[in-house]
Amino acid sequence: MTHELRRTCAFWILAFALSVACAALQAQDAFAYDENGDPVVVSIGDSYSSGEGIELFYDQDLPMKEKVESQDWLAHRSELCWSGRLVVKDIDGNEFLMKDHRDTNWYFVASSGAVNANFYGPQSKPYVYEETVGAGNSYHVEGEGSIIPQADVFYGIESGTTDYVTVTMGGNDVGFVDIVTTAAMNDIPVLERGNLRDKLGNVWGEFYKDQGVRDYLKLLYGNIAYEAGPQTKIIVAGYPELISREGSGFLFSAEDAKLIDDSVQAFNDEIQNLVEECQQEGMNIYFVSVQDEFAGHEAYTSDEYINRVKINAQPQDLKPEGPSAYSVHPNDKGAAAYARCVQRMIDDIQECEDNGVDPRTLMGDSKVDPNDASSRHVVLALDTSGSMDGEPLDETKTATREFASTIFKSDADVCLVSYDSSARNVVDSTSNEYVLKSAARDLSAGGGTNIEDALRVSYERLEGSGSDKRIIVLMSDGEANEGLVGDDLIAYANDIKADGVTIYTLGFFQSVSDKAECQRVMEGIASPGCHYEVDDASQLRYFFGDIGDDINGTRFIYVRIACPVDVRVSTPDGVLDSSDDNLSTRADFGSLTFEEARDGDGEADDEEAEDRVKILRLKEGEPYNVEITGTGSGTMNCTVGFEDENGDYADLREFEDVPVNRNMQADMTAEVSDITTLKVDEDGDGSYDVTYAAEANSTAEIMDNSRVGYYTALALCIAALAAVILGVLYTAHRVRTIRR
Repeated sequence: MTHELRRTCAFWILAFALSVACAALQAQDAFAYDENGDPVVVSIGDSYSSGEGIELFYDQDLPMKEKVESQDWLAHRSELCWSGRLVVKDIDGNEFLMKDHRDTNWYFVASSGAVNANFYGPQSKPYVYEETVGAGNSYHVEGEGSIIPQADVFYGIESGTTDYVTVTMGGNDVGFVDIVTTAAMNDIPVLERGNLRDKLGNVWGEFYKDQGVRDYLKLLYGNIAYEAGPQTKIIVAGYPELISREGSGFLFSAEDAKLIDDSVQAFNDEIQNLVEECQQEGMNIYFVSVQDEFAGHEAYTSDEYINRVKINAQPQDLKPEGPSAYSVHPNDKGAAAYARCVQRMIDDIQECEDNGVDPRTLMGDSKVDPNDASSRHVVLALDTSGSMDGEPLDETKTATREFASTIFKSDADVCLVSYDSSARNVVDSTSNEYVLKSAARDLSAGGGTNIEDALRVSYERLEGSGSDKRIIVLMSDGEANEGLVGDDLIAYANDIKADGVTIYTLGFFQSVSDKAECQRVMEGIASPGCHYEVDDASQLRYFFGDIGDDINGTRFIYVRIACPVDVRVSTPDGVLDSSDDNLSTRADFGSLTFEEARDGDGEADDEEAEDRVKILRLKEGEPYNVEITGTGSGTMNCTVGFEDENGDYADLREFEDVPVNRNMQADMTAEVSDITTLKVDEDGDGSYDVTYAAEANSTAEIMDNSRVGYYTALALCIAALAAVILGVLYTAHRVRTIRR
């Protein structure tokens, strides 16, 4: 029998076992416990469950010859693993700390390096181990151990008594840790970053291929349910992002870290989707994300929950050469973080069972009725035309995950539409972020660009919606070349907006010849202040997040300045600066983007002057001072917009044809107030020569400095008069008091 035939036979045998397991789950009891009413927990999985990298390991202190025969030491099962920190109550409500009840209530068989096949099959553990004992006495032991199949643990547990199985699995099957450590050892960032991208790309080939990792993970979950029994709650924990997104200097650049962490995030999304699929088929299974707990604590951060890449082998490694198996695994803080995440799920499950509620409702139903009233109904329309192939589409998928993570923080239903030569529904309506993320993963590129059809299908999804606010988020990387174009397309969008629909547009046009025209059309399609621009696809994720924040109610001040000037906004939280020498386009308080100048914008009289339009979006809160510096001679136009309670830019204040020269300096106030002022120092001598002031929905008027001085003096006089009156009243009160 060929190897491929054996794999095929094994696959269908396991598939049959899964179907039997799922059928058995239709009649399950809420509680298990052993004959004494005590909880039973089984912890299986890979190195992220075994506690790889967190000493002490069980049997670590045995003599060398005994240690290499120990299942626990070969598997690197840590005494500080996260599953041992879990607390589960017995039938009377008494708490059991798992690590205190090993082999009676807690069965710990996770093994470093384990893959799916090691659930029913043994795991080979070759070792080359050296140990120094006493003064210069060195012992060398070399051989190959074998870890028994993890499923064997259930043969020693009374049938029907297992309450929980915890598991992490799949990371070794796709080779994430190996890819990261190989990248560090082989210096991939210096040689060729494309190698890392290719290696991570191969992960998905292994995951999705017929009888690949995804298929075998699903079979694993079914096999666990079959062995443990239908009463068992299976808790599948995800993986944390591994590397600080700022990189690590020499070993990993910021781009390397992004590639690695985005792949881990996508892998978690797939595991989540798979668990939901199993649950919908009747399995008693739950997914736990650990990403939020580990956010900001990746390897190479100041407070790490993940070990850095350890180039040299550690004393307890099974092999003397590096890199160490400890690399990019949770440390003690990381194990505590894992325990917190899984403990919350156990507590929620137990609370549901105590109240007679099916705990599977904790994960919710992914489908919603689009006619149900929620605060926002959003259609995300994504360009999948041929020009999007490659990095643009990959970045769009990443950006969609960012959008999904943001938009569902508040009440929202989301539809997904994709378009090329025509548009189509991808997701009708969902309130589950993982459904949206999964659907975006399967998008592919090809065809032309029909923005009209994208708007038509998106609008149809919103018709009849009972939501308070209806929104279309339209993304494109080019000019419409099918359906309506230009002003006709803008007019079509205006009809949709007239029905109360808010339209956001997001464009990146680095590959088009007439960038200014693309920007004009997309800005015309958008509601006021709702057109976003990025220089390249890699920035999409940030601006999808910004749009999600805006939809969720974060209010922004919109400032559009054209031209020929540089702008700067500085706060204790960061700087936005358009100058070439100090360019900075993102900060915690807002963002800076650019557009091409076009007719109606300010004009630059000298060719070398900066003529791009600057767009600032500043989160409402503290007042901002927008510093404006002339880069040439000409005129400047400026729009400042403020959002109303519905998130619409209902208040737009215009500053038109402001003279600009290379010496000009100006300061603009950007804050929610009755009046917005622009103070201009025309010759750069440090004194303001003219002040412009604009009220709500008006064009600014000039207030000369004598008028400013007059109003300032008047204000001081009024304040002084008020002080005198208060003094007189206070004196009179004191006199009356004394006379009494």
